[in-house]
Amino acid sequence: MLKNLITSINLMFFIYSNFCFFDVARKFQLGFQDSATPVMSAIVDLHSYVCFFLIIIFIFVSFQIFDVLRFFRVDYYYYLKF
Repeated sequence: MLKNLITSINLMFFIYSNFCFFDVARKFQLGFQDSATPVMSAIVDLHSYVCFFLIIIFIFVSFQIFDVLRFFRVDYYYYLKF
């Protein structure tokens, strides 16, 4: 009897504790789910920082490729002058 009571109290504590009410994914959600632990918050922040630097690197490389194609192109009409 006492063992069943302790088991039911532990079960109720587990069900009604804060761990059960962490945010869940929503329908048609585009971003990350709200984090439940500090580690997941850090991972989401790391993802934001990495994406920021990837976009900066992509813009820089695109600009460099555009400059190379613009300034070092072969002039088609130069070969027609002969």
